[in-house]
Amino acid sequence: MDMQLNKEQLRREREVRAWSQSHLAEVAGLSMRTVQRIENSGSASLESAKAIAAAFDTQVEALLLAESAAPVSARSMVKRVSLVAALIASVLLVFGGWSSAYAEQVMVDVAISSGDKSIASAHLLNEVGEPSEMTVEDLLKVKITSSKQADGNIFLNAEIYFYNGNTFELKANPKLLVANKQSAAVSASGGDGVGYHFIFTPHL
Repeated sequence: MDMQLNKEQLRREREVRAWSQSHLAEVAGLSMRTVQRIENSGSASLESAKAIAAAFDTQVEALLLAESAAPVSARSMVKRVSLVAALIASVLLVFGGWSSAYAEQVMVDVAISSGDKSIASAHLLNEVGEPSEMTVEDLLKVKITSSKQADGNIFLNAEIYFYNGNTFELKANPKLLVANKQSAAVSASGGDGVGYHFIFTPHL
């Protein structure tokens, strides 16, 4: 089910960064057509809304179209959740858990190309052991799960799906052992036989 975003807020967020629609599409890992449609209609899937919010380094709630009574309640709930999160963060900090929790995150840069053409790129903040994903709508989807090794290297389990007209179908599942800030390259072909090149670069 699509949600309604504030078109003016989206445009302001993009323009204050001096980004073109094409640049926003690249950073968010969406197609240019999707970004144009969302800015024109304000209607976006939850997955697309999350991708745009991540590109702007904000929360989806900050981009929602404000309405009358219901959103007031939603904003109140968000504030409560934020207060609880702040309290939990304080407790973690006191017990020294914050630094270790932060250390369990891996940023994985993903760049996708076909031939000489750049298709998409994204920065996926990956909780160790938890999958993160990026979707290039109507084309492909990538899921990444990371784990740190005792020698300091990072193990990446990548799942590459291609859209077959009805759903996303798993086409490749490379398992990569990569040094911090080093890149690993993988190639895979979609159902139409077109080859795609994937570059994964983890950052601790």
